[in-house]
Amino acid sequence: MGRTWGAVAMNLRIENRFPEEVIAVPRAAGHDLEVVGRFGAIVGHAGALPRRSRGVIEGAADPRGKGRVAVF
Repeated sequence: MGRTWGAVAMNLRIENRFPEEVIAVPRAAGHDLEVVGRFGAIVGHAGALPRRSRGVIEGAADPRGKGRVAVF
């Protein structure tokens, strides 16, 4: 929702790789839903660094973005 790579839109976006029964849930709840192409650049670009209880830090980055996980 909101501004996405220069385009202003206030709808919810979901990739078409999800099953129709998943896509139907937010539609049934009344959301303005836009179905976009799978693994497109319009969504994604997330990264995460969770720290586990034993102190281990794991990393992940969405391959659509320019971010990467590095170790040290």
